[in-house]
Amino acid sequence: MKKINILSRGNKFKWGYNFGYWSLFNFFKKELSDFGYSFNFYNKINSDFFDCDYIFVSNKFFTDNYKLKLSNKFGLFKKIISNKIRFNEIAENLSKKNKNLIWFDLTDSAGTTQFEVMPYVKRYIKGQLYKNKDLYKKNLFRNRYFSDFYQKKFRIERDIKFDFCKLDKSNEQKIILGWNLGVGNFFDILNYNNYEKFFCLSKLVFLKSKKELFKYSLRNREIVDKKFDIFFRLSNRKRNEKKSIHFQRQYVEDFLDKKYNVKIFKKRMSHKVYLNNLMNSKISVGCFGWGEICYREFEATRMGTAVVYPNIEYIETWPNIFVDGKTYKSYELDFSNLQESINFLLDNKSSRDEMVYNSQEILNKVYSNDGLDYIIKFLKKLD
Repeated sequence: MKKINILSRGNKFKWGYNFGYWSLFNFFKKELSDFGYSFNFYNKINSDFFDCDYIFVSNKFFTDNYKLKLSNKFGLFKKIISNKIRFNEIAENLSKKNKNLIWFDLTDSAGTTQFEVMPYVKRYIKGQLYKNKDLYKKNLFRNRYFSDFYQKKFRIERDIKFDFCKLDKSNEQKIILGWNLGVGNFFDILNYNNYEKFFCLSKLVFLKSKKELFKYSLRNREIVDKKFDIFFRLSNRKRNEKKSIHFQRQYVEDFLDKKYNVKIFKKRMSHKVYLNNLMNSKISVGCFGWGEICYREFEATRMGTAVVYPNIEYIETWPNIFVDGKTYKSYELDFSNLQESINFLLDNKSSRDEMVYNSQEILNKVYSNDGLDYIIKFLKKLD
C-alpha cells in the first residue's frame, strides 16, 4: 500500500474542502485503496505528515490573499521579505523531510509557474499546460501567452520586465498534467437550500465514505426552452493595473453591450438567480480571467447552455470541455470571428444542443470509471 499525505488548507466542514479540487480522492477512496493507494488529508504540517511515500503540496496552502501563513514548526520556513513568497525555500525545506515531494501548481494560468521549485520536487503538477513547452522558455508579457499577444498587438501597457524562472530542459520530464477546477462539485443550490447543505456537511462526522453525499452536487440540467439569447456576466477589472490580462474581458463587454441586451445580468443577484439566468440562456459568452480556465464554462455546461469562448487549442487540460466545434465554439484572440461564432450558435439550435450534450458527457465521465482510470494513470506517473 502506497501512503500519500495531502496538505490542504481549510475547514473540514466547508463545502470546497470536501467537494473541490481534491474531491476525486474522496469519491474514489475505496477504489484507490483496492489499487494500493491510501490518502490522508492534513490542514497543518506536523511530524506525521512526512511519514508516507509521497507528500502532495500545493502552492495555495502557503498563500492567503497574497500573504504567507508562516509556520515555525520544524524550522521549515523563514520570514519573507516584502511579502514575496519564496517557494524554492519552502520546497527545499519540505524535501529535506520527504524527498518524494509532489508539487501542485494551482496558479490560474498555464503560463504562471513556479519552476524555481524544480530542483527539490519529484514531480511538478499543473492542471493546464502549454502544449508547446518551449513557451515556458520565453519571455512572455505578464507570463501569459494571451497577455503577451495583446501587449504586442495593442500596446496596452508600458513594457515591463518580469522576474520569473524559465523552464530548464533537464526538468521537463518532471512536469505532469493534473486536473483543472472542472473536477470540483458545486453545491446544487437549485434543488437544495442552505439548511440541507449544513445537514449534508454534518454527515461527514459519521460517514466513512463521502460518496453518497455527492448527490447534493450540481448535476446536469436538461436543455430547456431559452428565454435569453446571450448570458454575459463578469468583472471587467478596469481598475486593475494589469491591463493586458483583462483587455479581453473589457473588449468583449464593450462589444456585447453595443449589440445585445446583456446589461440585465450586471445587477446584483443571488447565486440561485445567477444559475437560473445561465440555464435560461441559449449561449454563454466567456473570457479568460487571471488564467484560461474559469468556473463559468463548467457551470454553463451543467446548466445546459452552449459556450462561446476564446480558442485555447494551445493548451492541454483535463477534463477538457474545450474541443472547438464539438464541445464549444471558439473565437480567436484578436476577436476576428467573435461575431461569427455568436451568430453560428444563435442560428443553429441543433449544434448548440450537441455541444452541450458532448460537454456534459465529458463531465459525467470524470466521476465514472474513466475518471478513476485517469487518476490511476496519474498516480503511476509519480514513480
